[in-house]
Amino acid sequence: MSLAQDLPAALDHVYRGCVAAAAVAIGLMSLIVPVGVVLRYVFGVGAQWQMCIRDRSYLISQIRRYGFTSNFLDESCQAVMTHDC
Repeated sequence: MSLAQDLPAALDHVYRGCVAAAAVAIGLMSLIVPVGVVLRYVFGVGAQWQMCIRDRSYLISQIRRYGFTSNFLDESCQAVMTHDC
């Protein structure tokens, strides 16, 4: 077998893995939204874990965008890092 024959099969497996990961992510997002709606409007309490997920995902996205520098942490993330989750 040569690389020219093995590469398309390997990339097909990578593609299928990405599709499976996207399907799982969409499924989880489809469950998180109704849970938040039911907790807020049926039971009268907001889901506290959703705020923690939002804060941490914001922190991760900012670190990926600007890099992990002490100046960034000093100015922008004190509220996120001290948030009680």
